[in-house]
Amino acid sequence: MSCHPIWNINRAFWLLLVAGLTAATASAQQATCALKIDQLPESAELRGFHVGMTFEQAKAHVQQVQLARPDEFGVARISINPYYDPSFDKTVFADVRTISLDFLDGRLVSLWIGYESSFKWQTLDAYVAGISKSLNLPAAWSVKRGGRQLNCDGFTVFVSMIAGSSSSRTSV
Repeated sequence: MSCHPIWNINRAFWLLLVAGLTAATASAQQATCALKIDQLPESAELRGFHVGMTFEQAKAHVQQVQLARPDEFGVARISINPYYDPSFDKTVFADVRTISLDFLDGRLVSLWIGYESSFKWQTLDAYVAGISKSLNLPAAWSVKRGGRQLNCDGFTVFVSMIAGSSSSRTSV
């Protein structure tokens, strides 16, 4: 008993569809970031801060970092405003509006930097390209919440536009 020709076409269509989805899934799975946080190089754009540093290291780097009282979970949140605070060295913190530091049990677990409109990377694409080159990150960014996100082994980098300029958050 032979099948009707339409069944052969449908079967061929479904086989091609499944093969295409399998290939797309395999391709998406290859676009990952295997870097660990301790493999990231220093980056001028992060102004000497890096996730994993202690509060003491942050304080030694920038005297304006003042210890905040940790909440009931052990998280201490600190914000510094180099753009608005005249005590900051404007050459070191050029184009930086705000830096937010979240410490958990004395270690930096989240670093957010908001830049001024004079910062060199003024579009998401330019920021992704620039920070990827600066930190040796792979081109595995995905679109997320109006920005771009890169998930690596144990940390995440998220970039977006805030108040007309670029910003980034690196967190574990």
